[in-house]
Amino acid sequence: MLKILSNLLSNALKFTPEDGLIEISIKETKKLPDAGFIAIKVKDTGIGIPEEELPKLFERFYQVETLQAKKYGGTGIGLALTKELVELHQRIY
Repeated sequence: MLKILSNLLSNALKFTPEDGLIEISIKETKKLPDAGFIAIKVKDTGIGIPEEELPKLFERFYQVETLQAKKYGGTGIGLALTKELVELHQRIY
C-alpha cells in the first residue's frame, strides 16, 4: 500500500506547479468479514492528461507526448507498477 500511495503522490507532485494543489482522499468502499476495500483518489491542479490519452495511462512505458510533460521526464513505469500492485492486492483478498 505504501508503494501505491507513494507512486500516486509522486506523479501528482511531479506534474503540479509549486503554487498548485494536490488532494488525496481514501475512502472505504466495501467491507467484508475478513477484509475491506478502499478507493484512493488523487486530484491535482497539474498539467493534466488529454482525455484521449486516459486509456493508456496505466500502460508500461507510456508517457503523455506533450512538450510540457517531456520537461518533467520519467520512465513511464510508475503508474503501471501501481496498477500491478493494486491487482495483486485484489488477488490476495
